[in-house]
Amino acid sequence: MDHQVAQRNRFLVDQYRAQLPKMGEVPVIRMGFGGDPEIETAAAQYAEVHCVDFTAEACAAVARYAEIHKNVIAHSARAPDLQKFPIGSIYSVAASRTLLQAHPAWTSDCMRASARVLAEGGFLQMQISSSHATLLEVIELTHRFQLQTLLFEGPDRTGFYHGLWRRMGMNWREGLPTLASITTVRIRKITNALRAVPVVLCRRRDINIAIYVHGLPEEVDLFDLTVNLGDLRAKVTAIGPSDSKGIRQIIAQLPELECTGLLPVELQWMGERMGLPGVLRVVPPQPEVPRLLSVEPSGNGATTAMVEDLTNPENFDAQVNGKPAWGYEYHAVEGELRRFQIRFQVPDGVEDGECNVTVRLGRRELPPMLMQVAASAEPYVNSLA
Repeated sequence: MDHQVAQRNRFLVDQYRAQLPKMGEVPVIRMGFGGDPEIETAAAQYAEVHCVDFTAEACAAVARYAEIHKNVIAHSARAPDLQKFPIGSIYSVAASRTLLQAHPAWTSDCMRASARVLAEGGFLQMQISSSHATLLEVIELTHRFQLQTLLFEGPDRTGFYHGLWRRMGMNWREGLPTLASITTVRIRKITNALRAVPVVLCRRRDINIAIYVHGLPEEVDLFDLTVNLGDLRAKVTAIGPSDSKGIRQIIAQLPELECTGLLPVELQWMGERMGLPGVLRVVPPQPEVPRLLSVEPSGNGATTAMVEDLTNPENFDAQVNGKPAWGYEYHAVEGELRRFQIRFQVPDGVEDGECNVTVRLGRRELPPMLMQVAASAEPYVNSLA
């Protein structure tokens, strides 16, 4: 996941958790994190931090924190059952990736256990493997366990979705169609989600917009919300909490737009149109000007380059001290300007020390960069596969 997107998602999660009743007096659960340094922050924010882990090493790491922070409690478990916690006693559950997640039933077991212990209004934050649950299965699970989806981003390049859910009351969805039919909202403004400017570029991938809406009910579930741009549909990935003026932010990922001009942006909830459409300005992209952002050693005699505003990574060709590199691998990095992380092998015969790296993209030659090279006799490993 792109660093800026991850930061934005974390800020949204922190905004929701800040709204918990008597935040400093409520207990929370951290599942599968082991001795993660975030325990320090959690211990300062919450009355009790229950760390549920699945290996002896992880529990031992938590125990070391528990010696310093008396409100940190270590728990050893073999599965995410959470039976030792009373029903509705927890206000936040955060589940990390664990080896147990390889089991296909992990997602449903974790959601079931978390929904049982969460108080109404409490939050569940977890990552879901796309190989074990389809989008439709995730939606079905959230409905079954009375969880309202507030954030659902991904899958990232490792195949995981990142999500945030709020525990709602029993049968809370039954009245939503009626509420949707009488709800009218007002779109205040629409901006680029990363740059906060009221314009986006066409023919760009992975662009997100932020729609600022007044009057959006707290009951709105991300999966029930639709953002249409004329005949196109954007993918809603997050709904923020209300600010002091009653305005909420909806984050939506745009399809790759081919047209320019003013596009109508229409919101629908449960199939009902919500108020008047807003307007999004789409402008032509500037000519691509690829930039070499960084060149760094990455182990095993390899080097990783980060190139911005690049469309055809297959045209990437590097030389180290005038000798051609080899073993190219690349993957796209999310962002408004398309970035690629490109890994290649340092050619034989290049001595240790400061080296000159030159890059060509077809006929274009980028300004050279200096890099420190340390020879390695270790075998080549395809780390991006």
